[in-house]
Amino acid sequence: MRNIKAILFDYDNTLSNRYASAYGTYDEMLSEFHPELAKNSIYREALLQDLMTFDQFGNVATEYCLERLRKKHHVDIPLKDPYHWWTYHHPNHATIWEDTIPTLEELKKRGYRLGILSNGNSEGQRLKIERSANLQDFFEMILISGDVGIHKPDIRIFQLAAEKMGLKTEECAYVGDTYGNDILGAHNAGMLPIWMWVDDVSRPMQADVLRIRKMSDLLSIFEEK
Repeated sequence: MRNIKAILFDYDNTLSNRYASAYGTYDEMLSEFHPELAKNSIYREALLQDLMTFDQFGNVATEYCLERLRKKHHVDIPLKDPYHWWTYHHPNHATIWEDTIPTLEELKKRGYRLGILSNGNSEGQRLKIERSANLQDFFEMILISGDVGIHKPDIRIFQLAAEKMGLKTEECAYVGDTYGNDILGAHNAGMLPIWMWVDDVSRPMQADVLRIRKMSDLLSIFEEK
């Protein structure tokens, strides 16, 4: 496969099930700040589902989600620093896909080097990776945008990730779920982009890009070296 030597991954909604982890975090938030809301009530679930909609797969600030909740439901979450709260509580709910670890184990057996390249707050992302069954043990390189002040889709962060592994970008594949950040960025940097397409909302359109629905689909793309 194009002389690929390394496979780099996004974290949220690629190695991990971000929907599950975000839902758990918002659930904890409601329990902490509104314990009067009955568990399993339809109203409480409506708040959770709206928060997940406002969340936009983590592509907006927590403050935005809470403001939308306040405007729609008149429910206030009295957090002075929502970003800080989310950074330290979200990792407690880190959830990886069932096939993540078996797939990583098999890719390493087949001779591929593995790395993580993720946007986000450095401490928060590293906590999530650490609490995801010690996921960091599978990777020789972990680069978080907060470490360097460069964010996907800027090609410089893809180039830096490859450089840290002693490789050219064309020797790397990149697996991610966000088309504008992950697929476009990897493509422009010269990496082989692979779209982790886990739902039926973002339907593939015209571009000829490799797509997977689950981590284990990678095993049909990357054969033993």
